[in-house]
Amino acid sequence: MAIFLIGVILSSGQIYLDYFSQKGELNELIDDVLITANRAAFHAAYNLDSNGAEQVSEGLVSNVSIVSAAIYDDRGGLLGSAEKPSTSRSTPFKRWLFGEPQTIEQLLHDPVIYPQSVGQLLVVVDPTLAADTFITVSYTHLRAHETEADL
Repeated sequence: MAIFLIGVILSSGQIYLDYFSQKGELNELIDDVLITANRAAFHAAYNLDSNGAEQVSEGLVSNVSIVSAAIYDDRGGLLGSAEKPSTSRSTPFKRWLFGEPQTIEQLLHDPVIYPQSVGQLLVVVDPTLAADTFITVSYTHLRAHETEADL
């Protein structure tokens, strides 16, 4: 019984560390994706390229945590957008653990090509969509010690 409790305590500590690591990795991933997409979105807005804006938006939505993306020109006109079909995978527990969806707005500018903003990139990120892997691994850690205690 003591070994089981020690195992659960150690697993809980590992889960705690994994939780903060997962949140940090998700934030870094979203930042990296937006940095990469910003340049393509800038060119789509600068050239008023609806097809390019649509492709950039669809590429952004292919990321597991990005729910929707839209590119607007400098006058607020929609150039392109994409939205992930609702899968309702979120639960109150996941919302409590990972937070509510957040909207990220980025002005599209490239001081080398054009000194002013040519539009805006709007992305909605739902951190709970990436939570399934974390929850599965955490559950596996805890179940492993339960199984060891049964032996």
